[in-house]
Amino acid sequence: MRLIIVLILLISGGFAFSQDPVVELKIVTKNDDTGKKLGGVDVEVYKGEKLFLKERTASNGKAPSVSLPVNGLYKVVLKKEGYVSKLVTFNTNYEFLDDLPQLSQFPMQASLFKKCDAHNYEFLEKEAIINFQFDENGQQSWNHEYTKGMLKKVENAKYNNLSETDHETFTTNYYGGMELMEFYKFEEGLIKLNKAKEIVDCDFVIQKIEECKKGAVKQKSYDEHIQLADKLMAEKKYTEAQKEYAAAHEIWPQEMYPEERLIEIKKILETK
Repeated sequence: MRLIIVLILLISGGFAFSQDPVVELKIVTKNDDTGKKLGGVDVEVYKGEKLFLKERTASNGKAPSVSLPVNGLYKVVLKKEGYVSKLVTFNTNYEFLDDLPQLSQFPMQASLFKKCDAHNYEFLEKEAIINFQFDENGQQSWNHEYTKGMLKKVENAKYNNLSETDHETFTTNYYGGMELMEFYKFEEGLIKLNKAKEIVDCDFVIQKIEECKKGAVKQKSYDEHIQLADKLMAEKKYTEAQKEYAAAHEIWPQEMYPEERLIEIKKILETK
């Protein structure tokens, strides 16, 4: 008798589940400025205007899976103290429910950036950055043109709290500093980035300055190894020069000069 009851419960439970497919959100958050996983982000899910559930991302940026019954309109608000909030919508309505699997997984990776006095992103609290929905085949999809337009709107609003003069001065120095970094001119780049910081004293500028400082230290070490290696090479102290060129190559593997000299030394040593 007990076995029959258990079987009835299993059958009825399975039947109920099969009639109610759900969407499972797999949310991962990261820091937009650093690219690293971002924990402590509150994930608020609303059905209509009513709070449906609330979770928080762990240190690895992952939130517990969120299950949403289909045939509903949901919005997901991602917020963290000191960061610009973002809004995402989910339309789980679908005409052919019987064609949907019992579980549809919607992976979602969201990037949050820190607030800054130069920014004015109040519209992001009301306008979704992306609208998810089912396509005609019951797969995750979104309006690419809408999202492209929102990203452009975000970019245009990046410095809308700055005057035209400050904006021009900032962009000239900030992007000029980054360009100098690409050519390993870190000391010059640092001067420009610090000028940019005088106008926009925000996390993403400070982070770039720190990168430039580290690059300057590496460049100084690289130059010292190269200068010593060249001196040893001129003195025909090939083994010692080889170590110095190898050390320089380890600092900047993409640089051809130490690699070419190492090949030259190898040939010299092989002929001895």
